[in-house]
Amino acid sequence: MRDLGLQVMLATPDEKRHVFMEVVDTVVNVNRLGNQVMIDTEFLTEKARDAIVAIDPYRKGFDVFKSELIAAEKAEVVPQDQAAE
Repeated sequence: MRDLGLQVMLATPDEKRHVFMEVVDTVVNVNRLGNQVMIDTEFLTEKARDAIVAIDPYRKGFDVFKSELIAAEKAEVVPQDQAAE
């Protein structure tokens, strides 16, 4: 759409936000608490979008995400005999 010169605006709940984060330039968060409305704007850089793509479990697939999670948990475990040193 960018190649066509179109500007797209979309609204999504927070739990679905990850679906679009890698392709957007600006995120405007609008939160309402009673009669107050809070607006926060985020400008995403290419580095931020690349980081989002790298950690998105939906892009990796469940098996890759699960194996990475298990590997990270194993790396954090300290053997009992070395804990006292």
